[in-house]
Amino acid sequence: MSQQFKYLLMLMIVVIMVVLVWFLGAEKTGGYTTAAYVSTNWEDKYDWQSQDPYGLSLFKERIEARTDTTVSDFIDTPEQLDSALKIGDTSTYLFVGESFGLYDKEIDTILSKVVRGSNLIVFSRKMTSNIFDRFDPVLNYQFDYTTKVVIGRKSSWYKLYNIYQGDTLPHDWLCFGNSKLQDHGIDVISNIRGRANFIRIPVGEGSVYLHSGPETFRNVFLLQKDGFRYAWEVSKIFKKQKVRVLNIGELKQEPMDFFEELNQNKGGKKDDSYLQFIFKSPPLLAAMGMMLLSLILFVLFRAKRIRPEIPLYRKKRNQSAVFVETIASIYRNRDNPSAVLQLHRKNFYQTVLKHFFIDLSKRTDHREIKHLAERAGIESTEIDKLLKDLEQETVLSENELTKIVKRKNEFYKQAGLIGDDIIQRLKQKELRIYRSVWLNFVFTMVGLALIFIGTYFLVKANGAGILLWPLGAAMLTLAFIRMGRPYVIIKGDELQMIPLFGKKITLNSNQINRVEISGNLCVIHFLDEQSVLIRIGELGSTGLHRLERYFTEHDLI
Repeated sequence: MSQQFKYLLMLMIVVIMVVLVWFLGAEKTGGYTTAAYVSTNWEDKYDWQSQDPYGLSLFKERIEARTDTTVSDFIDTPEQLDSALKIGDTSTYLFVGESFGLYDKEIDTILSKVVRGSNLIVFSRKMTSNIFDRFDPVLNYQFDYTTKVVIGRKSSWYKLYNIYQGDTLPHDWLCFGNSKLQDHGIDVISNIRGRANFIRIPVGEGSVYLHSGPETFRNVFLLQKDGFRYAWEVSKIFKKQKVRVLNIGELKQEPMDFFEELNQNKGGKKDDSYLQFIFKSPPLLAAMGMMLLSLILFVLFRAKRIRPEIPLYRKKRNQSAVFVETIASIYRNRDNPSAVLQLHRKNFYQTVLKHFFIDLSKRTDHREIKHLAERAGIESTEIDKLLKDLEQETVLSENELTKIVKRKNEFYKQAGLIGDDIIQRLKQKELRIYRSVWLNFVFTMVGLALIFIGTYFLVKANGAGILLWPLGAAMLTLAFIRMGRPYVIIKGDELQMIPLFGKKITLNSNQINRVEISGNLCVIHFLDEQSVLIRIGELGSTGLHRLERYFTEHDLI
């Protein structure tokens, strides 16, 4: 069982327990739920009370801070507009929205108020022709389609980004487009690349202000540093007057029925087929999509099943890895060092034959060994000693086998069969020894049992469940830590001991004096007469063999 599978199993168990507790302990509300307020609604636009991204609540605060008044006079009906126009005071008539339009009588009456000192402020991307043509025929809309815009006002510049749901998207930034508006008595307050986007038209004692980009006063723009500064500068045009918001001037565009328009353009009758009901109903449209997707998947899988069989290309196996696995399997199954020695002897014969063209398995005298010594650059006495150890027939211990294999590897290094890069990789290779599995299993089962019992007590309104839950979680956490952290890490000549809690201890074979293994303890003695204990019960049989092999290779036991 791999470590990843253990982690996944533990995570699945914890998730099942949390879901179980949530279902059993959830408070019943009679089937009614309260919808949570979502502050990231990107659909509603130009609402003065909305705190959503496209609302105007932040701009409303800027106006109120400038005028010391509360923006609360909203004109939504013609009757409210007539009542406001009959009052003789000077006011600021304000509109912020996509499209602005009024009847001729209404706009004429408002302009008559502007002549006597009131102000009309229109922040809109579009206006009806009966309003647009009253101001000056030199105005004409132009736009830039980009993700950001730089607005200039006097000597200041404001860089604004169009943001939608956390992404910066292109947008069509409108402007009036005429660079010679001053010649027609129009004051340019701000511009986009030299083209006016905010202008002032004097009308008698008052003024008409036109802004071609109402979106720059939404909350999402005022949250930007430059957007806040720009809105603050624009709010300076508001005088100490009562602000009346012309909601009546908003032109709402009704959604267009695509199929109805298509039939009308073709001169045919209205579509009354069953597909119109499917396209109008999201559940039916989703069901049709699922049906089409299922049909496509069926065709793909059916076609895959009837395809002619193609021979599978198999990658060649790593024969070195196969050799190591074979030796390891023989040792694990038989626990017989003599059988492993036979494989090392055959491997040595084959390696010498491959690289030096000398068959030591069929030698008749000392001549082959002498030729091998000359070609490999190694004393013949060393080769004789190595062959004597490899060809012995007596029963070996594991420590003796480890020493023979070590001398064989030294021969490979001296003969140049193992390069420096391979030696370096072998030194960097880590061998991790984990703690015993059975104790982790015990902690896991005890932790799950405590959580189950604690859940039962909580459902029964028993206070003991509050204590059992943390205990069970602590046991599971301890099991996770034991499974995740190795007990010993062997890397080259370095040995690291990692306790469950605390800093790891790094040892080097040069610092170790001797090692004693007795009973359930492994005592490592250092040259400075200090010692470290390793509990063999925590390692298991496999971990103990790996640790003994490390000590044997470095002549510590």
